[in-house]
Amino acid sequence: GGSGPAAEEAGLRRLVTPRAPCIPPQPRTTSTRPVGLRNGASLCFLNSVLQGMSSLPSVMSYLDAVVGAKAVAEAAGGEAATRQLLSELLRECLRGLSGEEEIKSPSLRSWGGTPYSGAILGMVKSSNPLFSSAHQQQDAQEMLNCMLGVVSSEFKEYCVGVRGADDPFEGRLGGSLRCDVCGHSRRTASTPFREVSLAPAFTVEAALERFVAPEIVEGVECRSCYVVKHSARVRAALEELETYNTGRLDDAIRDKKGELERLEAIDLDGDGPLPAFWDDGESPALGPLSVPRTSFRKALVITEAPRVLCLHVQRRFCERGRMVKDRSRVSFGMNLDIGRFCEKGQGEEALKYQLSGVVEHMGGEGSGHYVTYKRMRENERWLYCSDETVREIDEHVVRGREAFLLLYERMCVK
Repeated sequence: GGSGPAAEEAGLRRLVTPRAPCIPPQPRTTSTRPVGLRNGASLCFLNSVLQGMSSLPSVMSYLDAVVGAKAVAEAAGGEAATRQLLSELLRECLRGLSGEEEIKSPSLRSWGGTPYSGAILGMVKSSNPLFSSAHQQQDAQEMLNCMLGVVSSEFKEYCVGVRGADDPFEGRLGGSLRCDVCGHSRRTASTPFREVSLAPAFTVEAALERFVAPEIVEGVECRSCYVVKHSARVRAALEELETYNTGRLDDAIRDKKGELERLEAIDLDGDGPLPAFWDDGESPALGPLSVPRTSFRKALVITEAPRVLCLHVQRRFCERGRMVKDRSRVSFGMNLDIGRFCEKGQGEEALKYQLSGVVEHMGGEGSGHYVTYKRMRENERWLYCSDETVREIDEHVVRGREAFLLLYERMCVK
């Protein structure tokens, strides 16, 4: 974090032409104007994330569920009555930032009355040592993940059995492994994710293509190759025995058929022990036939698309022993269809997203300043948010920014 940028962006204060919203209208209305956050302790890394989250109705619904469930516990006289949740602070803060209501909690205001995020950082720090000092240069993407982790724990504590109110950032990522030799393909276990980290490319779509593109993995044991190879050997031996059998080879034929049955019963995608087989004429003392190691192609796919798709452009990398920032511009659109990156069967409309927020890091690899550009749902205009500074900005200016985080929200939420 640090002080705001020295010069304002061209196009500030001008309005974009209002368009009909793609996301179904939300019941909330703004009662005040959107506000900024004081940067009293190098908190722009946190302020930028909060501004981005305030543009996402799915996040507000998520926090509403947690806070509402806690209220039920309080009414029942549980221990929750004496404990403040991060979800409660976030809910009030995000509503204030979006202009839905005024921020009134003393813990969310500085001595001058300006909204201040220090209390939110304090609650995150208490559960995560990564942010042990507010005066160190911190990362907005790491802060987002830490906050969501704390809220997820609160959700699991109070919202057991609540349907349709799970973490809007969470999706699932799976994949497949395909052998280059025999062609056998098997699925890998799916894992949850809250963001997709992308290497810079010319466009977001190209970066996603690179993310899911197959990569070669060498030296993988292939049980299918084992079965294919030795089934062919056993079938050839069985055919020869049956050709020359005059009744004296029945036992040998029966043994070969048993070998073939055991081979065909092998779970190609399992990891249990394999039955031992030996080449004809070899002594068992020499050991069983080994499982071939081949090259596999590993590909990724989104098996469950999240309501909020967070794309993290990885701009820091190590070059010759020092950290360098990649300033490449990644072109992104106001709408994004991720259908070709997803597993089939999720519904075509559920894979279309609209851009809600952009977080940008201005500066070098070791220091700088975070700002946010966010869409206002009620009129489709864009706001530029740099700590306490909040003003309207043209959409075409947003399109040209050096994105660090892109926040896309599903257009049709069922």
